[in-house]
Formats: sequence, C-alpha cells, structure tokens
Amino acid sequence: LSMGFRDALMRRLQGNLTMSDDDLMTTEDLAAMTKTPPSRWHKARLTGDSPPFVKLGHLVRYRRKDVLAWLAAQPCVNSTSELAA
Repeated sequence: LSMGFRDALMRRLQGNLTMSDDDLMTTEDLAAMTKTPPSRWHKARLTGDSPPFVKLGHLVRYRRKDVLAWLAAQPCVNSTSELAA
C-alpha cells in the first residue's frame, strides 16, 4: 500500500465509530474496507499474506483490531522495485 493510501485508509478506519476493535468482519467487509475484490483475500489467506483470521466452523472472520495492525505493519513503498530490495 502506498503511504498516502494507507494513511488515508487508517484515518478512515479509525474514525469509524460504529465498529469496535473486537468486532468481527467478513471477507466482504475487508474487501470493501480496502477497496479490493474479495478474491484477493481468499487467495491471500492461502498464501499467508492476509491479516490474522478466525475460523467459526466454515466461516472466516477478521477482528478489526487485527486488520488495522496488519495494515499498519505493511511496508510503504513508492515503487514495486523497492519491495525486492
């Protein structure tokens, strides 16, 4: 995530007073939050490149606080070539 996008996303998420940090989110909620398709998160779970999640039977849920922490920990780069370094 770019620094500007991540910062804007974090401000938006932290300003969402209707959801507590312990509330559970669906994959669709996560996709809407990050403006990405749900399939991105289905694949990311398989590769280990997703926020921590909870399995409730066959359901997958994300704790909001885990998502926020995971997003904050992602590297901020200006170019994909910086990721290879």
